[in-house]
Amino acid sequence: MRFDAALNDVFSGGETRNRVTAGLAERATYHAPTAAIVVSASTVQLDRCHVIGHSWGGMLGMAYAITQPEGVASLIVESSPPSVPVWLTEIGRLRSELPPEVDAILRRHEDAGTTESEEYQATMMAFYERHVCRVPWPDWLQRTFQGLAANPEVYNTMNGPSEFHVIGPLKDFDITADLGRIAAPTLLFCGEFDEVTPAAMRPAHDGIHGSEFVVLDGCSHMSQAERPDLTLGLVRGWLAGVESALRA
Repeated sequence: MRFDAALNDVFSGGETRNRVTAGLAERATYHAPTAAIVVSASTVQLDRCHVIGHSWGGMLGMAYAITQPEGVASLIVESSPPSVPVWLTEIGRLRSELPPEVDAILRRHEDAGTTESEEYQATMMAFYERHVCRVPWPDWLQRTFQGLAANPEVYNTMNGPSEFHVIGPLKDFDITADLGRIAAPTLLFCGEFDEVTPAAMRPAHDGIHGSEFVVLDGCSHMSQAERPDLTLGLVRGWLAGVESALRA
């Protein structure tokens, strides 16, 4: 089975880099990129599609699906919390499991506002190697983070200086109460050691009627890098099942 893919670059990502610095503070909410998805769907004239989102992309995918757009055959959400306040509780637990000297360095720089220092950037990898990607980073993942480092404005404004120190507007993101409005068949999955823990994903499963929730053994946040066989097999199997049901 073959699908065409339409990729949506959110502000400061991919082909939108260096184009959106003006008025950034006023647009630092999830509403603007969610609206951009609507524009993208209409621009490429997608009569029927499967919406797939990872991390922030999955958060936007759920927010988009809540509006019950026409033509969405299914929703696939990988490692995305519907509630950042709930997720931050889990992040706190994961941080408490770091070696005390590691967390002390991180917190010292966070308190001092020196998270751009080489020491902070190097030390945060202790968390990333446990909960973001547990295998040597493939080229595409290295390019992703290099692009983020080159254009950090939106990430730093909306999120914060790292995956585990969320101090921007996204700290208040919570669409849990509206998840019951999602009508599209939904697949949710995350990794066993994911920074977006199974407990942080559980509210999405509880809130989206009939959703399927899978936890991938041995994986963290980048399961497509750690176990591409499991990840792609899961997604392909889901797509085939939905398409088969639509043809029945």
